Amino acid sequence: HQEQWLDRLEMEHGNLRMCLDFLTGTKVGLRMTSALHQFWYVHGHLEEGLYYMEKLMTHCHDATPKMQSSVLNGMGVFAWGRGEYQRAETYLRSALEYPYALQDPIGIAGLHNNIGLLAQLQGNFSEAHKNLEQSVKIYRQLSHHRSLSASLDNLAGVSIEIGEFVEAENLLNECAILLNTHVDSSIFASMITHRAILARRYHHIEEAQKLFIQALQIRHGLKASAEIARILLHLADIARLHGHIPRAVVLCAAITRMTEIVGFRLASSETKTLEQYLETGRRSLSISRFTNSWNRGYHSSIE
Repeated sequence: HQEQWLDRLEMEHGNLRMCLDFLTGTKVGLRMTSALHQFWYVHGHLEEGLYYMEKLMTHCHDATPKMQSSVLNGMGVFAWGRGEYQRAETYLRSALEYPYALQDPIGIAGLHNNIGLLAQLQGNFSEAHKNLEQSVKIYRQLSHHRSLSASLDNLAGVSIEIGEFVEAENLLNECAILLNTHVDSSIFASMITHRAILARRYHHIEEAQKLFIQALQIRHGLKASAEIARILLHLADIARLHGHIPRAVVLCAAITRMTEIVGFRLASSETKTLEQYLETGRRSLSISRFTNSWNRGYHSSIE
């Protein structure tokens, strides 16, 4: 299981750092950074991942074009996780040049997927939709089912943002069929989250809450800090709708603390939403009750 492998890597975290330091300047070290990409991202070690990828890329002078593209892609993902969108786009656009030159369709599809996700985070939904459609098209042609399921799910997320709910449902249904043939906890959790967001848009609040909690449990098992924070923000919305304003404040405080500890940033739209929920709390609650709710969330263990 993915969770077990990631936990084993976490146990060896110190040894991994020692290996990377020792292998600086070698192609083996550079390959190792690519192999650790998922671990660093899911467990929220964004600063560390970006540091080692930049360091080993700088000192490795005989990296193959495919290797350089892979590492630049990882650097782009870590930079966007830290809210450095311009830097991320520079890395991803540079990475995309290599698979086009090499006529590597899998590399092309993967980078269009990530460029689409970056555009979505910046609110450029037309650019996001275009790139994710390109990714889906290529993966379909290649019958690359795992990657196709991820791109379908990502495209569904953008479809929800632009109000194309029927398209989103169809994409999620196709994604679910593919996930029946292979298990991927991260993609499954993302699909459940998008189903929950759809339910929320349709005002099916209880169904949405149930799905968000299911996704949260999976993300918690993966220790996926950034995605946990985003689901907590949705649950703060549900709490607000139920009139549980103190609960919404608790969740917003927990999100704030997580971003500080892990070092990732919410998208600007998510930050604005969080601030709106906190402002509702300040207006609705006494100073002492707001402060107590904030402290409960901020000092919680997130368990």
